[in-house]
Amino acid sequence: MKRILLLACFLSTFFAGQIIAQCPGCLINVPAGLPEDTIYLGAIPNATVGVYYEQDLSFRLPKTTDPVNANDPSIPAGLTIDEITINSLTNVPPGLAWEVDQDIYIPEDETDGCIRFCGTPFTADTFIVDVVIDAVVFGLTQSASFSMLMIVEPSGSQTDGFSMENNIGCGSVEVDFTNNIPSGGNDGYSYVWDFGNGTTSTTENPSTVVYDQAGVYIVNYEAEVDTTGYVLTSITVTETDCDDFPTFPDFSTAPDMHIMITDPGGTLIYDSNVFENTFPPISVSGNWPLEDGDYLLEVIDNDSGVNGADDDCGTVTFNKFTGPVIDIGSFAVELEIFHPVSTIASMDTVIVYEVPEAPILDNSASEVCNGDTIYLTSSYTEGNTWYLDGELIQGALDAELAATIPGLYSVSYASPDGCIAFSDDMSLDFIALPASPAFANNNNLLFVFDEDELPVAYSLQWYQDGEILVGETDLNYCVLEFGEYTLEVTDLSTACTNTFTQVVALSPNNPCTTSINDSYFNQFDFSLSPNPSSGFVVLKMQSELQGNIAISLVSIGGQKQLLAKDNFTSGDYVLELDLSDKAKGVYFLQIVVDEHVWMEKMVLF
Repeated sequence: MKRILLLACFLSTFFAGQIIAQCPGCLINVPAGLPEDTIYLGAIPNATVGVYYEQDLSFRLPKTTDPVNANDPSIPAGLTIDEITINSLTNVPPGLAWEVDQDIYIPEDETDGCIRFCGTPFTADTFIVDVVIDAVVFGLTQSASFSMLMIVEPSGSQTDGFSMENNIGCGSVEVDFTNNIPSGGNDGYSYVWDFGNGTTSTTENPSTVVYDQAGVYIVNYEAEVDTTGYVLTSITVTETDCDDFPTFPDFSTAPDMHIMITDPGGTLIYDSNVFENTFPPISVSGNWPLEDGDYLLEVIDNDSGVNGADDDCGTVTFNKFTGPVIDIGSFAVELEIFHPVSTIASMDTVIVYEVPEAPILDNSASEVCNGDTIYLTSSYTEGNTWYLDGELIQGALDAELAATIPGLYSVSYASPDGCIAFSDDMSLDFIALPASPAFANNNNLLFVFDEDELPVAYSLQWYQDGEILVGETDLNYCVLEFGEYTLEVTDLSTACTNTFTQVVALSPNNPCTTSINDSYFNQFDFSLSPNPSSGFVVLKMQSELQGNIAISLVSIGGQKQLLAKDNFTSGDYVLELDLSDKAKGVYFLQIVVDEHVWMEKMVLF
C-alpha cells in the first residue's frame, strides 16, 4: 500500500486547478513522437493579477509503473495502472478556475488529456495548491493529498508614456512607475505626473507611490520632448526701396539683390547668390539652427549704386523668438522659424480594493475531551478557508468546521474582489481521557482488570447491551445473563469519560461471587516472578493442603488458555512457564485447586 501511495504522489504533480465547469473546451496537444507508456506534462505559464488568463495544459499519463520506476526506483516496475481519478483541489488563486477534459482516466484505453485554466486572478502570490487524487493498482485504491506551486505575478499596465507594476491590490498598494520615454540624459525633456491621489511630480523617474485608501485612481502623464530647438527654414523679402538706374539694352531698374545672415558672434553663416534684376518678393530656404542672441539680416543691391557702391536694401535683427513678419516701413521680411515639440499624454488606472473585515470565530466549547468535536463557526457564510497551526485544512471551505484535535485554528475570508482577511488564532485544548477501564470475567463476576489505572477521583457505571444498569457503580458486577457489557469510567477532575466493552457468556455452573479470589487460598503462600516479565516466569506455591491444580492464562478479553494440570501435594510446588509467544499486555494467571479459584495479575512486555 505504501508503494501505491508513492505512485499517487508521483502522478499528483500533473494537476493544479479547480474541478468546476467554468473552463470547458481544452485542446490536447502533446508533442509528436512521445512513447506510448510515458509521463509527460506541458509547461504552465504564470498568471498576472487583473489580467484575464486562459491557457491549456496537455499531459500524458503512464499505462504501467515502468516510467514511474525510472524516476523513483522505490516503486516497482511492471505493474498495470488500472485507474487514475482527479478528486478535488483547494487553495487555487482567487479568481482562477480550471476544468479537465475528464476526471477519470483508464490508462489502458486513454492516456492523453488536457486542462484549461481560465479566469482573472485577484491576488499576486505564490500559492500552495493542494490536490487530491486516487490511484488504483491491482484493485487497491489509495487517496492522497499533495502540494504544488502556482505563481500569480503582480499586476502591470503599460501605456505609450509609462508602465505600472502592482497597480491592483487590496487595502494598500505600492505602485512602481516606469517612464517609457526616457531622456537618456539629454536636454529637452520635461515631465508632469499626476498620480490621482493628490500627489504630483515633475521628475523623469518618480519614486514608488503608496495608495493606502480603497478607491480608483486615474494616473495622468505628460512628456514634452523639445530636442530640435529653433530652426530658421526660410526668408522672404517682401518689400524694399532698392532699384537701379536704367541701363542699356533693356533699361531695367530692378536691383541685383543678395541676402546675408550673421550670427550673434559676428560670423557670417549665410550669403546667398545674387538675384539679378529681381524685384521683391524673393525667398531663400535653408536649415539654420538658432541659438540664443540676436542675428543680423542684411539685403544688399549688388549693382553699383550712386558713387559706385552697393546699395543697402534693408537691415534688421531677429532672434529665435521673433515673429514671422518684420516690417520697418520701406523694408519688410517674413521669417519661417520652426520649433518642433512632441507632447505625449497617457492615462491609466490604479485600483485599490477594500480589505474586508476579519472573520470572527465562534466555538461551541473551548475545552473538551479527546474524541469529542468542537464546532467552529466563521462570521462569513461563504468565501472561507480553514487552517490548523498555520497549515491549510484540506477541503475545509464551509462556514462551519468540526474540530477534533488540539491546536491553533484560524479562518480566512476572500471577498469577491479577491481581498483576503484572516481571523485571530483560536487555541483549542482537548483533555486526555482516563485509561479504558478493562475488566475480566471470573465465574460470572466482572471485575476491573487493573484498579491502578483508574483516575485518582473517579466514578463507574455498568451497562448491558447499551442500557444503563441502574445502581451498578462498583468495581465489579455479577452477570446474570449473556450479553454485551460496558463499563464507563469518569475522571471527576476533568469530567472526561472512557469505556471498555466485551461480550460475556454466562457460565450457569459457576455461581457469581463478590470476590475474584477464594478465601480458601489464604492457606497458600504464592510467588510469581519476574512480574512484569518478558515471557519466562516461575510460579511457586507453598501449603500444607493438597489436591488437583489447573493453571490457565486469561487475557483481558476473557480468552482462557490452559497451561498446566497437575496434582498438588503439601509442601512446595514450582512451575516454570514459557509465555514468550504471547502478545505483550496485561493478563491474569488463573489457579484452580479443586473448585477454588485464585486470579493473579501478570504483565508481559
